[in-house]
This record gives sequence, structure tokens and C-alpha cells, in this order.
Amino acid sequence: MANLPIHRRDALRLLGGGVLTLSACGTGRGNTAVVGSKNFTEQVILGELLAQQIEARTSLRADRRLDLGGTLLCHQALLAKQMDLYPEYTGTALTAILKEQPSSDAASVYETVRKEYQEKFDWKWAPRWDSTHIRAGGARRRRQ
Repeated sequence: MANLPIHRRDALRLLGGGVLTLSACGTGRGNTAVVGSKNFTEQVILGELLAQQIEARTSLRADRRLDLGGTLLCHQALLAKQMDLYPEYTGTALTAILKEQPSSDAASVYETVRKEYQEKFDWKWAPRWDSTHIRAGGARRRRQ
């Protein structure tokens, strides 16, 4: 697939295959998107996947800042415009950032987080990614 000539902010919005937060992107970084992740394996993998998708599907270069730390550190990096996006879970955003009570209603949680992030931070929340339906595994084949 060829790199698409697309504005940086629009490209980041379109690449919301997972649940991400997006900062205002008015950072003067030109054609570079700073992709971060929290400091555990699943997050590092998701951050790398996001960076690869940005580079494969847009004309942007991804500056990887993976394995940073916890939710609050990544959130602070977005607030300080040191990072443009990172994978985040709606439940974590709801409880850790917005200080709301947990809920088992995924659609309600998503809608609350989407609305509150827009109102409080002027950030877009990517469309829901129902990872409960994604099951994959891999193992090396054992040689006989």
C-alpha cells in the first residue's frame, strides 16, 4: 500500500484501530507522530503496531517512545504535548484519569470516556475496538 498524502492530525485520527487517546497534535513536529506506550508487554506491542501502521499507511514517520511507565505518566506526556498517542483502555481512562466509578457496561464506559476526553482535554477517542473477539496465539513448531 502506498503512503497516502494526508494531514498529520487526520492520519492519527484514522489510525484508531485500537483504543487510543490523541493529543491536539499542534506540536510543531511536522510529519512525525510520537507514539508512546505504557511499560508492560501488551502495551509495548500495541504501541509498536500503531507506529508500524502509521508508517505503512500514511506519509508520517513514527517516533517510538514505548515502555514509558504507567497510565498517569503517559497521560502527562499527552498533556505536555510530548506524545501524540498511546494505546489506552477505556476502563483505565474512566477510573484512573476521569476518577469515575467502574462499570461493566462497555458501551456506556466508551461513551463516557469519549465525551469527557473531548470536553476536558479536547482529545479524540478512537472508535471502540472489541478485543474480546480477537484471539490469537503463536508458538514455534517443535522440530522432531
